[in-house]
Amino acid sequence: MGGPTRQVPKDLWIRCPQAFAAIIEPEQFERVQRAIQKRRSVSKTDRELLNRMRKILAREGKLTERILAKKGKIDPRMFGERFGSILRAYELIGYKPSWHAFKSIANQRRAKNLRTELLSRLKDLFPDTLSIDTLARSNDSPGARIRQ
Repeated sequence: MGGPTRQVPKDLWIRCPQAFAAIIEPEQFERVQRAIQKRRSVSKTDRELLNRMRKILAREGKLTERILAKKGKIDPRMFGERFGSILRAYELIGYKPSWHAFKSIANQRRAKNLRTELLSRLKDLFPDTLSIDTLARSNDSPGARIRQ
């Protein structure tokens, strides 16, 4: 509740097949799932990731998470997972981002901490009617859900 998320093994999931009407054909869903799995299984070494980052820097003249995602088709969160933070990855390739980038990253962290604290306080105030869930399409950001 408001803390870090954790992975739950698939064998512990509770599933209800066909609980909702499909919006795409099952064959198309399976094809996309296989493509996603294939991309994940092709893991790059740390050196390959940093080299890709260097190439993008040489081409673009600067680095941002948006540039990495768009031009390099790299999920910037991967650098955090691999190197501790995007700033650490920048350091490893010798890139010094502008003060604006540092400020932006600090503001993002501050906003995330404030959101977590706010949701925790709301949960304490309304324990019977509020639940804290990870919202779809929000980069795993927690959100509040009011129960009727």
